[in-house]
Amino acid sequence: MHDEDCAIGFQVSNPAGESWQCYGDKRALDQEAAENLKRCVAAVQASADEIYTAYSTGTAPSPSNYAVWEIAPTLDSARSTNQQLATLFTFGSRRRKGIKTRRVWEFTTDWGYASTVAECELSGYWNYPITLDGPQSIIPWSCVSVATLRESSLRVFYQTPSWGIIQSVYVDGVWTAIDQPLIQAAPFSPLTSITWDNGNEASRFPLLLSII
Repeated sequence: MHDEDCAIGFQVSNPAGESWQCYGDKRALDQEAAENLKRCVAAVQASADEIYTAYSTGTAPSPSNYAVWEIAPTLDSARSTNQQLATLFTFGSRRRKGIKTRRVWEFTTDWGYASTVAECELSGYWNYPITLDGPQSIIPWSCVSVATLRESSLRVFYQTPSWGIIQSVYVDGVWTAIDQPLIQAAPFSPLTSITWDNGNEASRFPLLLSII
């Protein structure tokens, strides 16, 4: 649960009416967490200013009026069930029903600690980078297309659970997954791919587009 929240993040808001995606400290310096980092710094600065003011004047602020409470996210916003990420554990000793269905807010009380740990470990969903839809994988019954660029080099195009067409590149014995979708295609689209320029260039198309 800690690693999911840290890596995937969740939407929060503060009493000042500001909303943003909140991430954990392991992602503090990531570009996606820039807005969150800005607010963390602002909250620490507000507290430091209050400490200096209390030192200078000899009067401490009331705990209910700490400046940081206007900057920090509220607990209610973090607990909202409108989040994309369904929490792994919740009140009443309930656990998310599907370990791998992070978008589905369904819970069960029929679970055990040892079996949950084993299921999480075997799923691969907690291997970094942790994403909302889990590890990049080929959707069952979806199509795969391979373009051979040259000797010891090829590209494999396939569809992810979010329906994006992505590629894995093989060069001299090393596989590299390129996570950014090349295009979005209809679910289970047939695929075809081509190469040109002596294998230096490759592209892929949903089959309908290639026929047209």
